[in-house]
Amino acid sequence: MASRRQPLFELIGQGTSRAPARDPVHVEPPPEVERCRPREPDPDPDYGHEPAADADRSRGGGYRRISAPLPTVYALAAFVVVLAIVCFTMGYSIGENSAAPASEPEEQFERSILADALREVDATGGGATPSGSTGRTTPTPAPRNGPPLYLGASGPINADPRVEGSNYLELALLTSGEAEQAISFLASEGHDAMAAFVPRRGRYRLVSLELAVPGERYRAMQSDRQRVEREVERLGRKWKDAGGPSDFKDPLWRRHGG
Repeated sequence: MASRRQPLFELIGQGTSRAPARDPVHVEPPPEVERCRPREPDPDPDYGHEPAADADRSRGGGYRRISAPLPTVYALAAFVVVLAIVCFTMGYSIGENSAAPASEPEEQFERSILADALREVDATGGGATPSGSTGRTTPTPAPRNGPPLYLGASGPINADPRVEGSNYLELALLTSGEAEQAISFLASEGHDAMAAFVPRRGRYRLVSLELAVPGERYRAMQSDRQRVEREVERLGRKWKDAGGPSDFKDPLWRRHGG
């Protein structure tokens, strides 16, 4: 007869009771992984409560910042512009006065010299001998020191033949001998001329007397002026070829006197 089999749950219970006792083992749970978060920056220092004077000093290198109202800035700029305009106007006026032709003071100086000479003649009793005189010889005035003021075709002349307010063609600036030669040459060609002494330069200004142009008719007489200019140009080349020191290549119309 078959043997009786022991049930399975009894075998399991017996196996468990026979096994040696074991201490319980404590199992640590796995550590939790923390997510990395970006570090928050430190808050900016609080400048809102910094005194205004300290803030200006820290930003301006130790100096206080100066501010001005906008209307004041505009007024200052306008003042600078007005001052610049005034300075420019004064400088321009001074330059115009300094650039004026030098002939007027020279002519005034020449007229003053001539007036002094005439006063000397009056003071010495010059002039015609009055009737009923004792027949004494009238003393002649002493000659003026220096070169003669005016030169003509026949030599030195006592008065300026030019008319006040008229325009004359000036030909060249020459020495005394050159001026005499030029006047003689022009006279031989039928062209009237004279020379006036320029004290500042110590020379004579050669002037054509062929045409006197009134100031109010300067534009109206343009054709006459051009005719004289062409004649002077021709005579200048001829005199230069003959050995003269100038060919009158730069003539200039200038108003004489006032």
